[in-house]
Amino acid sequence: MSNPWTKLVQEKFRLGRLTNPSFSLGQAMQSAKKVYKSGVSASAVVAKTLKGKRNQRRHTQKRKPTKGGSKPK
Repeated sequence: MSNPWTKLVQEKFRLGRLTNPSFSLGQAMQSAKKVYKSGVSASAVVAKTLKGKRNQRRHTQKRKPTKGGSKPK
């Protein structure tokens, strides 16, 4: 069974790895500590970060231009 601290650290680690492949578990613990110590519900923080990351990924993806510039007739 996982407690709120473990869930928060795992989620911070997963989100950190999405943006930075060299993100370490120690860095995830340090960033989770700031949120966990503030007394905010861990599930609310995880949900908020998930929503932000999903939107950020969707808006940062660029479409590749087509080769040749226009469609052939």
